[in-house]
Amino acid sequence: MPDTLNGAFSIWLVAITLMLLPTFFSVLFWKRDPKKVALIVTAVSAWLVVVYFLSLPKEGRFFNPMTGKAMYRYSYTPDGKIDFFPPGYNFHPRYGTKLELVTPELVKEMDRKAEEEKAAREREEKRLKEVAAQEKERERQAAETALRLAQKEQELAQQRAQEKERQRQLTEAVEARERERRRQLTEAVAEQEMEWQKKEVEREAPDPVAAIAWGYVDRGLAAQRKKPEIQ
Repeated sequence: MPDTLNGAFSIWLVAITLMLLPTFFSVLFWKRDPKKVALIVTAVSAWLVVVYFLSLPKEGRFFNPMTGKAMYRYSYTPDGKIDFFPPGYNFHPRYGTKLELVTPELVKEMDRKAEEEKAAREREEKRLKEVAAQEKERERQAAETALRLAQKEQELAQQRAQEKERQRQLTEAVEARERERRRQLTEAVAEQEMEWQKKEVEREAPDPVAAIAWGYVDRGLAAQRKKPEIQ
């Protein structure tokens, strides 16, 4: 775009310069109106600039469809790219290399490279999409794994809590059975002692008064056995 503007400005300056000389002489010697002459000069120079823009090659069009002549000149840059210029250019404005007319072979080669670059971009885009999809799938699987581990940990915690409760209940049951066994053992020992004491009394004091007294003692011991055991 800067080269195009520079070309248009150059054409305008050339047109103004070429037309100012006859205008100067016409005003000086023929006494014509300077305003009309300036208006004509401006109009003609503007028309030349418009014609210049219209004559520039359109993008994608390298040859004149009527004559088949090349509409661009080209030159390779040091990095391997191709710079195009209007037909009026003969040398590269930056590198000074000579410009050549565009050929059909060059356009075919450019089209082939463009197709290869397009295919390469499409392959790269496809690869990036596949990589993104794989990464997304890995993230999903990692999230599912983390969720399963959390659920498993929760289940283990519940199982540990249930096992702890079962152990507590088992311990209470064992302690309750032990208390009942001790109570029964205590009662059995008490009954055995009472029998021994009864036999001892009958053997040492067989008279009726002692027997009556022993009956009171027996009833008292029986009442004591009925009392609940306090641990």
